[in-house]
Amino acid sequence: MRKTIPLAFVLFITLFFSPTSAFAHASVLSSNPSEAAVLTEMPTEISVTFSDDLLVVSDKEINTLKLNYSDGTSLPLQDATVTGNVLTAAIIAGEYQPGLYQITYRVISTDGHEVSDLITFSLNTPEGVVVTSEAIEVGTSGPTPLPIALAVALVIAIAGFVLFERRRRSK
Repeated sequence: MRKTIPLAFVLFITLFFSPTSAFAHASVLSSNPSEAAVLTEMPTEISVTFSDDLLVVSDKEINTLKLNYSDGTSLPLQDATVTGNVLTAAIIAGEYQPGLYQITYRVISTDGHEVSDLITFSLNTPEGVVVTSEAIEVGTSGPTPLPIALAVALVIAIAGFVLFERRRRSK
């Protein structure tokens, strides 16, 4: 009997040795302020740094950065700019009330994929108050479903192959 390499083994090797960057979208590396930061004064600017450069199209605003108070009130920002993989905007000086704030972003990385999400921080919250981010899913910046689906399919294929071989040998 001739030995052949099972298809499941080939799929397994292909999945784990293929470049994962082909499946990845830009993800947040850091932000200022950072997620769940507790600040005593409003910063002069906000920024989000991504794992990939952002796409810039002249005369079009395709990468957005917004600042909202917890009740949804939008606060004005100025001079939003993209420099490579960093999106920055200046916060207009003024009096800001204590509480929870959300930075929302929507960007398109150079691979053409849109990514959006939010970053929550608090300003002058009273001592003992626990600040938590609301579970709002604006977009996706987590793992893409394709590698996960391939891994599940691979496990099913291997299990099927093992069961088939055991049945065949027991006859």
